[in-house]
Amino acid sequence: MSTLFVDTINEKTSGNGIKIPGHVVQIQETIHTTQETYANFVYNDLFSVNITPKYSDSKILVMVNVNVGGVSNSYVSLKVLRDSTFINQPTETGTGEETHFGVKITDEFTTFSFSGQFLDSPSTTSQVTYKVQGSPKRSGSGNTLQLNRSHTLGDDNQFRTVSSITVMEIAQ
Repeated sequence: MSTLFVDTINEKTSGNGIKIPGHVVQIQETIHTTQETYANFVYNDLFSVNITPKYSDSKILVMVNVNVGGVSNSYVSLKVLRDSTFINQPTETGTGEETHFGVKITDEFTTFSFSGQFLDSPSTTSQVTYKVQGSPKRSGSGNTLQLNRSHTLGDDNQFRTVSSITVMEIAQ
């Protein structure tokens, strides 16, 4: 068995880079801290992140964490897209809409945290945008989706939730 010791690895042709299958090429992240309320009965762009893959055959690992609340007896629905395309097969929520995540809010003081990981193959070296969209899923007075809702604990101590989307380019 041989052992290879190196101090530096240089690319043979300048600008080509060094591609090691299975390794992370780059990471991009958006941490969304703004508290927002959406009352319209359509999918709204909540937050997004851009990445320009270095290699056209790379996989993109998309990791999302979304914190939402709403009013009592309402539904909140979320989905994750690459530009305008679902990045995995959506599932039925039971409310007649296809979505990646969905929940019925039974108490207006409850906040839900949705986390998911999706492996995508954009097959491009052009910039792509991964975004989280959300919607209150029942029309009517007072039905809302509340993103990054803050809470008050005893003695006026408040904490605010945050949401994020992280993408990693994985060389193939």
